[in-house]
Amino acid sequence: MWQHPLARSGLYLFLLMIIASFYSDTDLSHAGGQLKKYLIFLYLPLFLLIFQDEKYQRWGLYAFLGAMGLTLFLSYLTAWGLFQYKGSIDNPFVFKQHIAQNILMALSVYLFWFIGKKSGYLRYLTALLALLALINVFMVQGRSGYIILFALLILFAYQLWRWQGLLLGVLVAGLLSISAYQFSDTLHHRIQETQAQLADYKNHKIDNSLAIRLQFQHYSMVLLQQHLWFGAGTGSFSQQYAQLANEKNLLPTDNPHNEYLLIANQLGLFGLSFLLFFFYQMWRLRQKTQHYQHLASALTLTLVLGCGFNSMLLDFTESYAFIYLLGIVYARLNQPKH
Repeated sequence: MWQHPLARSGLYLFLLMIIASFYSDTDLSHAGGQLKKYLIFLYLPLFLLIFQDEKYQRWGLYAFLGAMGLTLFLSYLTAWGLFQYKGSIDNPFVFKQHIAQNILMALSVYLFWFIGKKSGYLRYLTALLALLALINVFMVQGRSGYIILFALLILFAYQLWRWQGLLLGVLVAGLLSISAYQFSDTLHHRIQETQAQLADYKNHKIDNSLAIRLQFQHYSMVLLQQHLWFGAGTGSFSQQYAQLANEKNLLPTDNPHNEYLLIANQLGLFGLSFLLFFFYQMWRLRQKTQHYQHLASALTLTLVLGCGFNSMLLDFTESYAFIYLLGIVYARLNQPKH
């Protein structure tokens, strides 16, 4: 658990959360409930151990893509009115929330391309699945997924053709966004809705999802200033925000939909530096992941971006999916021989 540098950096953050539970403004049982949400940092060493074998690495990745392929298939059936579990024709998400599906589907577009590059006989199948997954992102309502998809498209082009690819990626992402805006009713509606919601927020009209999120994040910054360096302790955010919400007649929340703000409010800037160090380790170690350097970069970019719009390490589906993938990608590092 301590020998692997990525596992160790995650455990540092988890140990700090344990320590912060003892000076938390809330009771230990509530702090313990919050700690349970971050048990992912204890699961990471287990996944890193399981996927030490290259065969298990490969099949672990196939298993994830199989799950996303099933999600993709059922999502299209939902859009065509042939299946319904949670979503609808206008928003065909399947198992969890539309936000989680769109984030993971955006990443799956990259993963299908990644697999296709390394498997000649699967190239055409994975290209088709990547295209279907890309279209599906614009079928489902999830603004985080749109942003992550465009970022991964640019990253993929850069990885293929370096700086020329970066320019090409930006151009393709721009053309894709224009085309999707014209032909995807869901994306067209979401962009127009976003513009209207931003206007409402500027006019202090807090009655829509985006305005509420922006309000959560604004007042999370206000709370952070009260405990800037070491935070108010693990599990304290919901109680702290409830008190502020009661004073200012705000909607209460236990999740600011921003992982950086959630960690900073509980552990202060000191604790936030541990989260940033974890991401730094992901980036630094990507060159040691043997055949997975490009995928490691994609995971890092997705997490760093996603945590700005959601509490990616708190939300169940996203957190366990990414810890599983980190276990696959970082299991077999090229370590110096002694």
